[in-house]
Amino acid sequence: MRLSILLACGSLFAIYTADIAADERAAKAESTVRVVLENKNPFEASGVARIRKVDVGVDNVILLRLVNTSPFELDLREAKTSCGCIELRSELAVLSPDDECDLELRLHPEKNYAGSTWQQYISFEPKKRSEKTSPRVTIALIANLSGVFALRSDRILFVADEGVDNSSQNVVREIAICTTSPVSADTLELGGGDLLNLIDMELRPSDKEDEDCISILTMTMRSNDIPEAGFHTNLHITDPTTEQSRTVAISGIRRSPIRVVPTTLVCQSATESDSYVASGLLIRTRVNSTPTTDKTSSDSRPYLVAKVGNQAIPVEVVQSAENFCRIKLSVSDETYDAIFSDTTQVNCDFEITWHGARRTQTVVLKLSTL
Repeated sequence: MRLSILLACGSLFAIYTADIAADERAAKAESTVRVVLENKNPFEASGVARIRKVDVGVDNVILLRLVNTSPFELDLREAKTSCGCIELRSELAVLSPDDECDLELRLHPEKNYAGSTWQQYISFEPKKRSEKTSPRVTIALIANLSGVFALRSDRILFVADEGVDNSSQNVVREIAICTTSPVSADTLELGGGDLLNLIDMELRPSDKEDEDCISILTMTMRSNDIPEAGFHTNLHITDPTTEQSRTVAISGIRRSPIRVVPTTLVCQSATESDSYVASGLLIRTRVNSTPTTDKTSSDSRPYLVAKVGNQAIPVEVVQSAENFCRIKLSVSDETYDAIFSDTTQVNCDFEITWHGARRTQTVVLKLSTL
């Protein structure tokens, strides 16, 4: 009865039995890699398996010829790996010094792996261990990846500030695309909805020496072209050779220079009184230098009014700085019963004046579930 050993990520591997015919295994093996395990010191031996080609997203079967020139007797049942995408099967349970064996190695690199070289390891614990030391034998797996087509980011956000003359301002975003043969960045096709016509795109090789498989897609959009209501669209990047496609979600928003965050404030019972409180931040992303005669604008502390319908909600600035303030809404028992009588969340309207700028904003006031 032959023994099979299954390697799984970061764990010891249990032996299971299977009848794997030698001719069937040889037929499945796409290549043979010879690995010599050499003694490095009294406690360590190692070898390197250099694999010329491994396809991403599929099973790759490699015949690993393991030659043990170290003085350690290896127990092939005691093994660890750096990745759960590695499976190893062997006819032997023990590999003695000055002996060799063939292992069936199955590699399945992730489809979205972004790199041209894949490095992993397999380690074996020796069969005989001393009480004080535990020698280790390691195989480094170094493989050249084929068919890589991965994005290092699949979301892009264009942001423009409201109240600013953005006619000459461009918002620039970049995405790194990793490709290896047969996928070529030179032949990638870009497509999607009509909103993409507002974005200038340029695909060029990375200028970094260690990123030979990386191309940079630069997207440029004028701030004024971002609709007031914002937008969302998808960019489809297609490789015509393999007919694979990758999608980038692209969004654009107009951001108020003064705003309450988060947009959902949680209302919960106050520990020091019988009322309820909700806390948030008022932030400012730029200084408005427009002259004003409003008395409140000369103060760095903001002036806020909060309402739920016609019901006023007291709001207090509990901490103030140049570009942000901590705010606290206080809801009495009577107001609480009125606004949350038949719902768990309501819209709260803010009127804000700060440094001469004025705006209104609606956030959600929500009951705490705790």
